[in-house]
Amino acid sequence: RTDLDTSSARLVAALERSDEPVELPYRGSTERAVLVAELTAETVLHTWDVAQALGRTIAYTPEVLAAAEHGLTLLRAESFGDDAFAPALHGRTQDPLLRLVRRSGRGRWQSA
Repeated sequence: RTDLDTSSARLVAALERSDEPVELPYRGSTERAVLVAELTAETVLHTWDVAQALGRTIAYTPEVLAAAEHGLTLLRAESFGDDAFAPALHGRTQDPLLRLVRRSGRGRWQSA
């Protein structure tokens, strides 16, 4: 876990060092702030997927979940659109991670 935390922090720091856009093969020039937000969403959601598959729980700070929410908004709207995701699942929950998971269209597992 320490290696993942360290490498993640280094990646974000490297991306934040420059204001220049990043060229992405699937959509061209992308602002670094957008890329960081999207990568945060992808990391949180796919880590949740793996944790669920392994029968583990995972927790994130409110700041990480807020960044992931923003990143998911960008992914669903600007980058790939709703066609790249299952429809968002609605339902009331106080758990911000489960809200994010459901908003991403994940519904196989009902707990976070």
